[in-house]
Amino acid sequence: MRRHSIALNFPGPFLLALGVLAGWSAPAAAQSQTSRHGGIEIGSKGVKATVLEVSLDKQGRPLKVGKPRFNKTANTTLAVVEKDQRANKDKFKEAAIKETAEEVGKFFKLMQDNFKVPPENIYVIGSSGLPAAANKQDLVKAVEEATRDSTGHGKKLLFIDQNEEVRLSIMGVLPAKDLGNSVFVDVGSGSTKCGYFEQETSTSVQRLSIVRTKLEGTVSYTRRVTGSMKEAGKDFARQADALREARFTEPLREELERRPGLANRNSVFLSGGIVWALVTVVKPETIKDQLVRITIADIEKFHQRLTKDPNVFPEPDLAAITDTKTREEAAKDVQRVRDTFTTENLLAGAEVLRGIARAFRLEQQQKTIYFARNGYIAWIYAFVKESAVPPSR
Repeated sequence: MRRHSIALNFPGPFLLALGVLAGWSAPAAAQSQTSRHGGIEIGSKGVKATVLEVSLDKQGRPLKVGKPRFNKTANTTLAVVEKDQRANKDKFKEAAIKETAEEVGKFFKLMQDNFKVPPENIYVIGSSGLPAAANKQDLVKAVEEATRDSTGHGKKLLFIDQNEEVRLSIMGVLPAKDLGNSVFVDVGSGSTKCGYFEQETSTSVQRLSIVRTKLEGTVSYTRRVTGSMKEAGKDFARQADALREARFTEPLREELERRPGLANRNSVFLSGGIVWALVTVVKPETIKDQLVRITIADIEKFHQRLTKDPNVFPEPDLAAITDTKTREEAAKDVQRVRDTFTTENLLAGAEVLRGIARAFRLEQQQKTIYFARNGYIAWIYAFVKESAVPPSR
């Protein structure tokens, strides 16, 4: 499999992939074959899988990459680490490694059996948000064993870095017309990532500008707050609020000096489980919308609902949705949020969003904020698209 790179001198296959993402297509008469590809992502909160169908012309160039034929998530507990006393480092729990590898194996088999994806076209990737565990190689071995075929070969687990994950996420979420005027923010369970593309001009090259500061995600910030509560003598909600400025707003404001586009661009695309939870609770009627407009008022409303009674899940008002099918779909999403996050996770995530909003000045009238509903598979989606392009001849 080709190595993905953010180098400015992009290889031919990457340019072709960009063409696909931008809606480019070759003449229909040249079409000669269709191939299927699958991506399996291992993240802090679970395993995600997607299957794509790619049409290639006789020269092996992509004609069209279709919408995902399959995308599912299996929640796991890989983010809950324990201390390796000998190495004095965090390590994945053995049970979590086993559980994660089993889910990878199930998706790997399903892609072949149900969607006829060749094993060589299935990619297993570890997210940059995974904890820096001392026993990471145990996870690699477990995945290889869970995907071993009749010839004795298993899939090699590849790990992606933050730069590449942000780049791929942007390519998977943003419409081509918005690449030069938008910021992308992903609040994951293990980390929060932000970035944007500076478009090429007559005097400068295109480059990816990303936040280098290590920012926590929903689950890791929950652990941060919980670990400091006893010392601070505060309850969870008050402590999450008290730490927000130092953990998110101040570090991001420092980044603004080097990356003014973070604050100066007027379109902000938000992705991540906590944004999905917010939209599910505050705007359940948008369940069918792929891009959902949200505001600072929506973020504050979500936060207020959570702090009103921190131990109770903030049930949305589904009775206001008149269409029965839409209401049923919204109810399923509410249940999924309830099964995915604790109320403390939701509170922690709300504070992350508030910290980002203040740093990026999202209260300004000219700002437009979007929730990208497909953001949870965005980077793996773009990774598969690029991997589907054969090497240059």
